[in-house]
Amino acid sequence: MSTILGPFIHSGYLALKIPRFLISHLAGVFGIPSAAMEMLRAATTLAGVDTQSLPTELVPVNAVQFSRGLLNFAFFQSNLDWEFPLWARRQFDPADPSFVPRSHLGLTMNVTQRNWTAVGSPQCQFEPIVDPAGMVTPFRDRWSIDTWIGTGGDLHIPARLNVRQSLLHHYPVVVTEFVAGTLPVRLSTFVDGSTLFHTVRVTNAGPDRTSGSVFIAMRPFNPEGVGMIRSIRFERETLRFIIDDADILRLDRAPSSVHCSTYEDGDSARHATRFESASADCRADDASMSVAGTAAVECQSGLANAYCRIPFDLVPGGQDEIEVCIPLGESAQSVSAHTCSGTAADHLNRMTMKWDDLLRRGATISTPDPTLNRLLNSSLISLLLLTDGDSITPGPASYHHFWIRDAAYMVNALDAYGHHEFTRPIID
Repeated sequence: MSTILGPFIHSGYLALKIPRFLISHLAGVFGIPSAAMEMLRAATTLAGVDTQSLPTELVPVNAVQFSRGLLNFAFFQSNLDWEFPLWARRQFDPADPSFVPRSHLGLTMNVTQRNWTAVGSPQCQFEPIVDPAGMVTPFRDRWSIDTWIGTGGDLHIPARLNVRQSLLHHYPVVVTEFVAGTLPVRLSTFVDGSTLFHTVRVTNAGPDRTSGSVFIAMRPFNPEGVGMIRSIRFERETLRFIIDDADILRLDRAPSSVHCSTYEDGDSARHATRFESASADCRADDASMSVAGTAAVECQSGLANAYCRIPFDLVPGGQDEIEVCIPLGESAQSVSAHTCSGTAADHLNRMTMKWDDLLRRGATISTPDPTLNRLLNSSLISLLLLTDGDSITPGPASYHHFWIRDAAYMVNALDAYGHHEFTRPIID
């Protein structure tokens, strides 16, 4: 009980909101030692908050963090056979420098790998994030998409590989590169308007013809923990996955197979691994695999997961590029058929022209140092994409809330650059 209530009492919330006699009663019921209660009362005093100065905005923020920590603790330590996102893989590995020992604390948080990158636009209130292994989280606190490559009988998962990551020039386009077996792979992630685009380019740099598969996986994780998914279904006619009856993931081509799973059925990554291992000797029948799997699933535990498999066959020097688009802020019922029209390359060109035009409206700084120029432009773009009409937020995930402390610095910087059309609504 003391572990569960600790974060709230430490912040002074419980001592201020719950009568002392009720706390004493709960302590007696759950056998909390008097020494623990004394320490909690001392922590409340040292926090220096009272009913007048208590920042109530912190209550929902801390409630989400607290409940996420409990869910992470319950899931990750008991399901080590799942494919974890990069942060959990490193933090749970005793051989990794980021290892955090687990005990009876009862909370598991990402405290070592908090270096994701936001993509977005001033026109969109959502800023999708990309983790250092290329996993993409379109919506805050929710699910993610991961990209796996199957070739040579092995399933290559970026979180297990050496990955290089960079921005495309200074634009909010995250480029993730790795080698799957002998195949160079390049992932590009960006937002044009209110649509997220994610492309997967596979190149055959070897002397022999090579075949394999791209797996687009829907994962119930994000860079801060479990991102619950209740339902997934695939519409073969429209090439769309519909997640939780609201979010859409659209493919640019038909997959050869789709596999959906629940918490009870286990991680779909294990199914993909078995398929790739079997295909090293004999290519499995895609039709029978599609029948064996299911194109729709519901999971009461909130851990539904799925992947679609898209095969490729490359001659020496050949390339194949797969495109995924996700409308941001539009439900499955109202999404327009034209939301994902055009190629990702068309949208990338249009996005960079929009940013160039926007940057020209304000002050520009040019120095003899190209690295400094890139950093200045990237920082300015970060400020602009974090504006949301009459609000500005210091981050795309936990910090996606309006804090006057951070806004003061951010608005001042935007104003100094001359972007008054963005700062005026916030100040008003």
